[in-house]
Amino acid sequence: MRDSEEFLERIENLRVMRNKSYRAPHKPLLLLLALGRVHGGSERLESYSAIEPLLKNLLAKFGPWRKVLHPEQPFGHLRTDELWEVPGGEELPTTSKGTFLRAGLVKNSAKGGLPERHYNALKANPDLVRQAAALLLDKHFPRSLHAGILEAVMLPAIGLSPLAQATKRARAFRRDILDAYEKRCAACGFDLTLGDQLVALDAAHIKWHSCDGPDIVPNGLALCAAHHEAFDRGAFGLGQDMEDGGYRMIMSPLATASAEAGRRFLRHQGEKIQVPKSAEHAPKDEFVRWHRRNVFKGSARSAAGRS
Repeated sequence: MRDSEEFLERIENLRVMRNKSYRAPHKPLLLLLALGRVHGGSERLESYSAIEPLLKNLLAKFGPWRKVLHPEQPFGHLRTDELWEVPGGEELPTTSKGTFLRAGLVKNSAKGGLPERHYNALKANPDLVRQAAALLLDKHFPRSLHAGILEAVMLPAIGLSPLAQATKRARAFRRDILDAYEKRCAACGFDLTLGDQLVALDAAHIKWHSCDGPDIVPNGLALCAAHHEAFDRGAFGLGQDMEDGGYRMIMSPLATASAEAGRRFLRHQGEKIQVPKSAEHAPKDEFVRWHRRNVFKGSARSAAGRS
């Protein structure tokens, strides 16, 4: 029990790079990958060469868009949290900041994994895997991405996330956003109701709550389920409308579709989004810029010309 409690405490206190401009999900994603490997019965230590393509794929899907991804970074830095082990790591070449050099990891066939006592605690207690994954998801990613991340790391989704039931904070944020946007999707106008209940319409943070985004209307959008996940995945972002100071949708140059419904989605490129009538409730530019740097898959400039 003591080892389990210590492991969850270390997960809770995981140190990640925090500033107003950028997010770094490398450590949480490597740990979620490791939890999936424990669940799947993999060996405790695995070679960097085996882990690299898996983590690189996770970073491409759920991390900020970058021209070059660096899956080698958490392989060493996670050791400072006492949640990762690299036997012989003291002999491997590093940068001036202590990051392992990829070439050195590959050349020396370096292996890494969870410390043995944490690994054994997880193997002995499947519920500990669930709790640790739930903490990582809760603290570092919006709810709309949880199912996709769990599928990618091969962890079961049922009963995993503590966010299945909305918190009081989340309920208040959702109410304020939907009221400000007149209970319709800012992107497509979707406003389906069943009786007196809204269907598939939610409040999306522009700057994620897990990255210290505040629960205020200027940091939110009312989005239907499809546009909410697409926004949090980075399939589209917001660009300023120079004509009236509002915002237009910009589509990721990586987003494609073969069916007509998907092509209709992509044709939103350049369309204005609905904004609240009150100017004080309109999206705030600092949050929009954060989303473009940290979530949108591609540069705003590259997307601006897409039709």
